[in-house]
Amino acid sequence: MFCNHAAESSADSRSCQARLKAGSKVQKVILSIPGVVFVEIFNKWFCGDKNQDEEFRARFKAEVFEQVRRAPNVEIREIDAEVLEMFLSLHDPDINLENSDRLILASAAVLESTLITTDNNIIAYVRKHRVIPSIIS
Repeated sequence: MFCNHAAESSADSRSCQARLKAGSKVQKVILSIPGVVFVEIFNKWFCGDKNQDEEFRARFKAEVFEQVRRAPNVEIREIDAEVLEMFLSLHDPDINLENSDRLILASAAVLESTLITTDNNIIAYVRKHRVIPSIIS
């Protein structure tokens, strides 16, 4: 997850101003979660077929995913062309980032955002290459 501090483009800013004049509320995204995070959760915790696993999946969907999806200041960030370009540039033979970690880091880099992680490889990569402003671990 990362804190989104990216500046709005002038077009986005004009759009926001128009919506404000029209009386609608504009919510600023303050937390972006790359979609790959949910894929990671699925890979690690949703693989069982016992009743307790099914209960966990249902609870996770209701208590986490649906809450995140409905939160006004949270977005689930898709993997777009800009993120993929950044993903391809994140390479260091001394720091072996998993592809999912590279996608998360690429998303934060594209948004020029602070990343929230405790992953030691990501932290080492950011310290060495300074691809994002900072890390909260």
